[in-house]
Amino acid sequence: MVKDSAFIFIKPHALSDEVVEYVKKELFARDFKVVQAGSISGELVDKHMMVDQHFYRTANNATVIQPEDLQLPEEVFLSEFGASWKDALAKGLVCNALSACADMKINAYGLHRLWKQAAEDGRVVEFDRGLSIAEIDKRYIVNGHFLVLRESFVQPGVEVKYFVVEWNSSKLPWNKFLQDVIGSPDPLQASPESLRGHIAAAWQDFGLDDMPDAQNNVLHASASAYEAMIEKLNWLDGEVATDPFGKELLRSGVSEQTLRKWSLDPQVSVRSQSHPVRLFEALQGRNTWECLDVLHEVARQTGSTKQDSRASGLVEIVLASLAASTFMLGLQLLYGEDVHILWAWLRVGWVVPLLSVMTRLTQKITL
Repeated sequence: MVKDSAFIFIKPHALSDEVVEYVKKELFARDFKVVQAGSISGELVDKHMMVDQHFYRTANNATVIQPEDLQLPEEVFLSEFGASWKDALAKGLVCNALSACADMKINAYGLHRLWKQAAEDGRVVEFDRGLSIAEIDKRYIVNGHFLVLRESFVQPGVEVKYFVVEWNSSKLPWNKFLQDVIGSPDPLQASPESLRGHIAAAWQDFGLDDMPDAQNNVLHASASAYEAMIEKLNWLDGEVATDPFGKELLRSGVSEQTLRKWSLDPQVSVRSQSHPVRLFEALQGRNTWECLDVLHEVARQTGSTKQDSRASGLVEIVLASLAASTFMLGLQLLYGEDVHILWAWLRVGWVVPLLSVMTRLTQKITL
């Protein structure tokens, strides 16, 4: 049985002895099994670009993707900013965070101050997961908050303190884990019994320099069983083949190449959503088996998996059993009590090979 697992880390802005001890105590008190814990230095985070991979879409849009390559609905941009997206592109008014710093001759912290003010004024719009745009000084800047966010993880002397926890999601569903244990992404809106809510309410007692907010929200926790695997691969240099969740995916025919593509959070269409959504969003709040169901659905749609050999084997056995039963019933109706004589004659010609196939299929399933 695969237990549910989550990757939790305390963000650098909240890394105090008081916070670490409180989180450890609460995880133990709430019956989580801490299977691994440790610290990762900022230098290592920077070297292996862990934070860039963790916030992949945000980082990519802030530093690599050029504005003309963004797919934004013209009507939505117009309704939010009262300007044409095409015109803004043509006039060179759209830039990512890295380009904005160069064009405006400011550093990441200067851009962050402008971004924060724009957010307070309601001039920041989130268009997609990992894609926000702010109107600043008659420019439209993409993900201007990311550069300072990244810097907070990679400065010399900074550490990321992490915990890998396991629990039974039949007793504590993922949604309750995220809301009741971890707390709302905005700590000021979180339940006071949650980790984020409790720390935010007494932030000075926990040795923090500033009150937590929606960006500096104390800690991170995996939002699904799938996300937990991806995060362990990134932060702990794990392997798909040795991860319990990864093993289940590989066993079902999903390749590592497909998993690497999925880690980039593509848009997918699933039955539970009325419109295409990002993969991580489609899986949010789902346990191991729920995530596997959705991922198999996505894989079938994209032709990214072989048919599950165990499931197909079971179908073959059922069909073979029905065929044999129907055949014997027909013989009994035709020959009555003499059917055992005909059976003895036929078994060397056809029935024995059938049973042999069924035996091999049974062995295949039980492996």
